[in-house]
Amino acid sequence: PRRDVYNADAAHTLPAVLIEMLVHSTPGRLVLLPALPEHLPAGELRGVRTRFGAEVDLAWSRARATAVIRPFRTTRVELRTPSGTEPLDLAAGEDRVLDLTTR
Repeated sequence: PRRDVYNADAAHTLPAVLIEMLVHSTPGRLVLLPALPEHLPAGELRGVRTRFGAEVDLAWSRARATAVIRPFRTTRVELRTPSGTEPLDLAAGEDRVLDLTTR
């Protein structure tokens, strides 16, 4: 009530929840836009670290999205998007640019 308490749970958890709604990863899987919130019709997210050794930048609008994946090591992951699922081969140091539909 006096606003002199810092709530670390809310301050650190809410951004993580939002990131997980846009980019989710496991060691062998990348899911882009798994739960795009309707109140965010357009936006941009940069520098998301994945659990399989890559960094992702994501920009989206109501109909389209672009993801840039920067892998740190060579790997194959299962890519899940609103359009479907497919294998994605990534080579260390080689950026991959993906054009997606958001719905």
